[in-house]
Amino acid sequence: MLTIINVLTASLVVYISLIENGNFDLAALVSAAGVRCSRCGTGACAVLHSKWYRKQVTDLSTGAVHQHVPILRVIFCDGSSTSLKHAELWRGRYTISSVLETINHVLAAGLNEALEWTMYAGGGEQMVSERTLRRWTRRVVSRLGPLSDYLGLVAPPEAVTPAEKLALLLDQIEPADLLRFRTLTGYGLLDKPAPEPKTSLTTVRPRPGHLPPAPPHDPPSHYLPRGTRYGPHRSKPPPEG
Repeated sequence: MLTIINVLTASLVVYISLIENGNFDLAALVSAAGVRCSRCGTGACAVLHSKWYRKQVTDLSTGAVHQHVPILRVIFCDGSSTSLKHAELWRGRYTISSVLETINHVLAAGLNEALEWTMYAGGGEQMVSERTLRRWTRRVVSRLGPLSDYLGLVAPPEAVTPAEKLALLLDQIEPADLLRFRTLTGYGLLDKPAPEPKTSLTTVRPRPGHLPPAPPHDPPSHYLPRGTRYGPHRSKPPPEG
């Protein structure tokens, strides 16, 4: 049986087969993914919580489509849970390495050439839109520097273009590097980092069209007019007879 680190970095075909057949060690899988429990400080307490599936993952380089990719989800003794994802997976529907290769074509030959390249891999069908390619390009270019720092790769000279920087990094990046990037940052190489929760110290202000805040549970005290010494009282009815 393959080692656990090879399960997470193996080809998606091998990964799907091993996970579906149960050929994995959960404790080693958690350790390889780099996830920890906030209570005990390790991942030894993790137990299998569920298994969910990514409906479809496509390789833009070859056009290969992987259906129903399994992802294990574990739960820790502190009550938190997390997913153990393959190195090539992120929130998108394409493998990370094939997206990087596509962006390399965008930077080197232009957007139209990259679109034709993906159509060739897809058998003549349009695999990705122009708008998506532009968004991917901006994100990848912005992470060229942090990528070298996180993974300890040889940083390209500052004088080279983004296309040359990405080409040099692609020659060094391995699937294990993609897994290590997720371990160090908490998100995939192409994922958008989750925003930090904002804390507001301001009070609630009334907004047009919205009901005001509910009144306090205790009723307000009775205010007496100025100069009144005693509270209001009812006059007694006159005596009978």
